[in-house]
Formats: sequence, structure tokens, C-alpha cells
Amino acid sequence: MVHWGVALSPQSVCDAIRLSIGQASFIREELMEELARYYLAQGKTVRAAALMLMLIETEPTPENLTLLAEIYMQQGLFDDAKALYLRVVKASLK
Repeated sequence: MVHWGVALSPQSVCDAIRLSIGQASFIREELMEELARYYLAQGKTVRAAALMLMLIETEPTPENLTLLAEIYMQQGLFDDAKALYLRVVKASLK
């Protein structure tokens, strides 16, 4: 994985996120989304959802909402996923 021209392993990304959570209140959106996608690919949907829930509090972009909806679908939370998809569609109609 390459981020800002620096090769990072998934583990180093995880470590960087954990360190940032403990030391700062602000975590870069890109790293949170990347880590959530990594967790989702590993089947760790609870961790992925937790990251995305934190992220959409400050960055409720259509991409972030859609990723959380995909995570909910993987968890079988279809009604929650549907609500997020509808939120994305309604925002695009404005």
C-alpha cells in the first residue's frame, strides 16, 4: 500500500491509526476509510463499522455513507443499510 509516496503495510496503517486515536482527536479521513476497507476485507465488520461511524460524524460524504451501508449489508443489518443508501440518494437530489 502506498500513501503519500511512502510504502505502508496494512499493519503499519493499523498501528498509525491506533496511535493517532490515543494521541489526537483528529484522524485523517483517508486513513480511517482505508483502515475500514482493510478491516472489511479481513471480515472484521464490527471494527470497520466503528471506524466509519466515527468518520461520518465529521465527514458524512456519500462515499463514506455508502461504505458504511456496505458494511451493514455484510453484517445483515439491511434496514440500517437501506436508510444510509436512501440518505445518499436524497443528498444527491438536492
